[in-house]
Amino acid sequence: MCEVVAANPSGSGACPTRAGAGAGVEQEHGESLAVVYPAVMRHTWGADASRFARLTRMLNPAGASATEEADAERSVEAIDAFLHRIGMHRTLERLGVPREELPALARQSPVLPDYRNHPKVMSLEEARETLEESFADLTS
Repeated sequence: MCEVVAANPSGSGACPTRAGAGAGVEQEHGESLAVVYPAVMRHTWGADASRFARLTRMLNPAGASATEEADAERSVEAIDAFLHRIGMHRTLERLGVPREELPALARQSPVLPDYRNHPKVMSLEEARETLEESFADLTS
């Protein structure tokens, strides 16, 4: 979900994670996704419950509940547990992104062409909240 960070004009597999002046900190695309995706999901799972419920059921087939909505809501926990299990749980803080750059990153969130393909297009305020949630480790 590099759209929450910034566009990558270099065309490499890395996503810039700093929006301010000076050299940016580049991370691989997957690592950038690992940083922001749990928070993005907290804000968007309700926009496409069937898709997020499928994700929960794929990651934890034994833990499926009776309702699609309950499984969709649990998709955040499922992806976070998966990221911990594979050693990809990250934070923006851990990647060295200064907190003061989060507003600039939020303003850049809609610059990538795939931004509007997500089930819910976030407002600027939601993008800011998502980045704040992704800054520090809220889950462990």
